[in-house]
Amino acid sequence: MERTRKFLAIAVVSGFALIAAMPFIGIRPADFIGYPATETTVEVSPVSFRGSILAMDDPELAKAAVYALSNSLTDETISLMFPLMDEALPLEVRKAVLYAVANHEGDDVLAFLRRVATEDNEVELQKAAVYAIGNTDHADAVRALVEVMGSDADADVRKAAVYALGNQDSDAAREALMGMIGNLK
Repeated sequence: MERTRKFLAIAVVSGFALIAAMPFIGIRPADFIGYPATETTVEVSPVSFRGSILAMDDPELAKAAVYALSNSLTDETISLMFPLMDEALPLEVRKAVLYAVANHEGDDVLAFLRRVATEDNEVELQKAAVYAIGNTDHADAVRALVEVMGSDADADVRKAAVYALGNQDSDAAREALMGMIGNLK
């Protein structure tokens, strides 16, 4: 029995290693299942992707698709995801869009997150955008959080901005929080 387990473990590991090595040695899975091997690239437009996400019945599957799309986009093309916030997607999927977008750099990303944090109609999305801003490495993230903190946004959104500022490890964030506390006198 022990010998069989070892053999199966070696076979499984070897199989995964072979699959991982296939692209490097020029073998494509299509070569083994009878599909014609082509060099064409399938382009997915943001419109068709949006339609695909809207058609998904399972929010967890839709969130996975959002993160997968985010991983395949560059900082320059991440704005293709911005329109997903305007669709009739479940709240948790739109939150996933915010968190996925925040993993990218750029002024357009910060502007998008700031707009959602201050202008969206859903408080939960505003708070998610604030947390996403707090998780970015953007140089102006602290300034964006201070703007949200001082805006006329919902009290819970402003409180989220305070917490996000507290999680920033910067002198600017500490100064903003100290200034806010000093203004309470």
